[in-house]
This record gives sequence, structure tokens and C-alpha cells, in this order.
Amino acid sequence: MKNKKLSILIAAGLIIMAGAARIINHELHLYNFAPLCALGLFSGAIIKDRKVALLLPVLAQLMGDLYFALFTQWQGFYGIEQACVYAGLLVVTLIGSGMGQPKALKVLGYTLGGSVVFFLLSNFGVFLA
Repeated sequence: MKNKKLSILIAAGLIIMAGAARIINHELHLYNFAPLCALGLFSGAIIKDRKVALLLPVLAQLMGDLYFALFTQWQGFYGIEQACVYAGLLVVTLIGSGMGQPKALKVLGYTLGGSVVFFLLSNFGVFLA
């Protein structure tokens, strides 16, 4: 029971930190410089419960989008390209779940592969729009 509470606290902390990093970087005009794909890759590789692993990066992204929609002049929710961003986060998390035992070269390969997949999916959303 104690271990489950600790896991929930760690997950909540990761969501808040990644969402806050997205908000702070956007306020500093460092667009798309938040560690959300890294959170997805990490949660996919480390968390055994796939539903929880998929939920972490999506909640962090949603936290930032809600903040932008409610408290800033920027759009928080903006169309079909946003669905591709969320899909990219989910795919990167699924890629991370196949990593197995993390070793330096393997982590590098998965990081580069996840970044390329996210880039392609998010830019495909812009193409669709």
C-alpha cells in the first residue's frame, strides 16, 4: 500500500513538472522545448502498467493545453494537428515500452527513434490542417 502511494506521488510529480516545463518554456518563447516525449519514453520503459504509462505524457500535455486555453491569449486547443501531437506522445510511449533493459546505446537509439517518430507525426498534423 505504501509503495502504491509513493508511485502515485512520483507519477503526479512527473506530470506536474513536465506540464510546468511546457508552460514556462512557452512563456519564455522556447516553443516545443518541453520534455514531454522524454516523459513518454521514460514511462513506457519503466512503468509496467501500460495504461498508466500512456496516461503520464498525455496528462502533462493536457495540463499545459488547459493552462493556455484558460489563462493566456494563446490557443490551448487548436485543431486536428493537436490530435497528431497527442498521438505522437502515445506512439513514443509505446516505443519506450519495447525498450527492455535500458543501456546507454539502446537509450540513445530509442531516444532518436522516438524523436523522429514524434516529429513526423506532429508535422503530419500540420500537413493535414
